[in-house]
Amino acid sequence: MALGLAESKAISEIAGLLYDYLPGTPHPRADQRISFPAVAQETGLGDFRMGGSKRPAITSLLELTLERRREKFCDLVKNIVKRGIVYKATKNGITREDIEQLNELIQKVHFKIPDLWDPAFLQSLPRRNPEPPHVEQRQDHVDYSSLRTDFSRILALEPHQRGYAFEEFLNKVFNAFGLCPRAAFRLTGEQIDGSFVLDSDTYLLEAKWENKPTAQPDLLVLRSCQIITERISLACAAGELYNSSLHGSGGVPARSST
Repeated sequence: MALGLAESKAISEIAGLLYDYLPGTPHPRADQRISFPAVAQETGLGDFRMGGSKRPAITSLLELTLERRREKFCDLVKNIVKRGIVYKATKNGITREDIEQLNELIQKVHFKIPDLWDPAFLQSLPRRNPEPPHVEQRQDHVDYSSLRTDFSRILALEPHQRGYAFEEFLNKVFNAFGLCPRAAFRLTGEQIDGSFVLDSDTYLLEAKWENKPTAQPDLLVLRSCQIITERISLACAAGELYNSSLHGSGGVPARSST
């Protein structure tokens, strides 16, 4: 069914908001699921080919889904947000205001996605202009005795209880050091164990209790992910620097004055 003018306008605004959530094509050394075409394929919409410029391609994907596979629209948006949270974790991050704006736009096409309205999920997201904590607890004021007691208490728990207790313990540690922790939340069946803020950057947290020391192969995988992330960040920074050298602040080619 063809979209009306109001829905077409809303779709265009949604495409603009989602534009930075994912790359148009996956980076060759990154997770191949992190791109708009990959998310479309994952959602069962791989037949809606995404060619041409990125913004029109996103708009076309959303429009075709709404017109021809309307029952898939919410799943598509949720998957974009889920992958976008991972992709933008090392960048500016997806803010609570971003999701609240997205929720308003989705209502204009007569949908409401419960996962994106979940208070725990919204609370876990950083603010665009976060209020500074009223009192940041300094390291020399941390009650280490209490933390040691709590940790010892976790050791005495049954294995199936330790995981959640460990998450709560980490939340207490981060709070003690003024790192503005946020609780765990679940999005489309995938749990994010929490997040914390360090030097104005938000870090997603994956916590897992292991009975044995971490094996070397697991550490090497973690290190390889870190190297790839650093290279992607460096490439993005170099691209922005190159772009700024070609264009003036007004968005037109810079010219030297004579």
